[in-house]
Amino acid sequence: MVAGDLETHDRQARLLAIETGAVVVSVDYRRPPETRFPGAFEDGFAAVRDVFARIAEFGGDRLRLGVAGDSAGGNLAAATAIACRDAGIHLAAQLLVYPVADVAGNFADAKQNARFPSRTENAEGYFLSRAVMEWFCRHYLDDEKHGADWRVSPLRATSLAGLAPATVCTAWFDPLRDEGEAYADALHAAGVETKRHQGLGLIHGYFGLGDASDTARFEAQRARADFRAMLERGA
Repeated sequence: MVAGDLETHDRQARLLAIETGAVVVSVDYRRPPETRFPGAFEDGFAAVRDVFARIAEFGGDRLRLGVAGDSAGGNLAAATAIACRDAGIHLAAQLLVYPVADVAGNFADAKQNARFPSRTENAEGYFLSRAVMEWFCRHYLDDEKHGADWRVSPLRATSLAGLAPATVCTAWFDPLRDEGEAYADALHAAGVETKRHQGLGLIHGYFGLGDASDTARFEAQRARADFRAMLERGA
């Protein structure tokens, strides 16, 4: 929620547009510490509401609207998808790439961390560390209790039923791996069509490593292809 902007993710937005054939609107949401929770969520949801209301101006199709994001963006996309369902905004698909799914305990609480073994197994040494996640949480949340709010921890939503079909990507060597897998499991259990890509041998951030790793490039391409199929099918 703290690092990154339109420029750091411009290439990812372009690849998404190229490989899905979709119009991509990249959201420059407010970031902490200047703007804390729920600022980023509110900006993401406001952007989707605006696009939905004026979709013809974007050259889009109201029946084929989707949300996508990686890491913090995956968190915002997941939470926005829940908010869209509750607001009666139809989404055709969601692409959640190594999403932050549950921040209760701010990645510092041993009991909460024990629920997700990857937070210990991959705590350090694989680009994203658990300590960095703690740092992000301290900046994003004014109050530790906010971590239980579904708008920041979509895995804690009361119900995931009726959400848009989802493509969920995780990375094997990532402290966020198990909460991402738990969210995919929860979506499936709620009757949501769910495709998953487990990123075997890959680290957090692999969607941006296509030039360095054929495996990373192919895995990202497969996920975007699934997302494209969901968007094209609509509902």
